[in-house]
Amino acid sequence: MAAFTGGEVYKAEFEPTAYLEYFKFGGGTLGDEFLTFVLKHYCKTFTSGDVKGDILIDIGSGPTIYQLLSACEKFNEIIVSDYADRNRQELEKWLKKEPGAFDWTPAVKYVCELEGQRTPTAFEDPFKSNSDGRGHGFPSQLEPENMLR
Repeated sequence: MAAFTGGEVYKAEFEPTAYLEYFKFGGGTLGDEFLTFVLKHYCKTFTSGDVKGDILIDIGSGPTIYQLLSACEKFNEIIVSDYADRNRQELEKWLKKEPGAFDWTPAVKYVCELEGQRTPTAFEDPFKSNSDGRGHGFPSQLEPENMLR
């Protein structure tokens, strides 16, 4: 049996940009197969109308938002969390539209095609309200949280 990688090793060794490049949608990699599979299932889950609410807490978000794309119009607020500072920093770069931030456009376009009701421009400002007055749910800041308090 393989040894479990502890949290400190993960914080020190996990490279979010390498992970994002591997799972870049439309890159023709194994990551494409994975993302196609999970995005279809997230779409089915969240567009069913059965999963919705005020707050969604995504525990262990990593440096990614793909798991939130279909959920963002079903929740007023989404809280993302991750153990590693570098993952939160990568998300912060995207939120602030900083140079070098990961480009989620291909994944966003694919989700919009799956849902058939939104256009990619719906994600240009993740904090703008939807037509029904609900926000997209994306956080305006990322703070380390103690989920056990």
